[in-house]
Amino acid sequence: MRIYKYPIQKGRNAFGNFTIEMPEVFQFLDVKEQDGTAYIWAMVDETTKPKEIEFRVCATGDPVVTNKWAFIKTFHQEPFVWHLFQVHNG
Repeated sequence: MRIYKYPIQKGRNAFGNFTIEMPEVFQFLDVKEQDGTAYIWAMVDETTKPKEIEFRVCATGDPVVTNKWAFIKTFHQEPFVWHLFQVHNG
């Protein structure tokens, strides 16, 4: 197992859905801003095959699909507060 950090991708105007390719066996550790970019830190098993994992970042007050999104963490990116979810499409 190793700890990796993955940048949270931002669209032209705001966050939304995005994917990150990472080993299919992983554990979330933290979400924070570093030098102006938001990152996900995860402990990953590099021996497992890579998989596209879908995420969504919402602003406070946005609607949330509770039966398809798993909450990960709330994080600050001044002056905003964002909420990160893993999207499950199955």
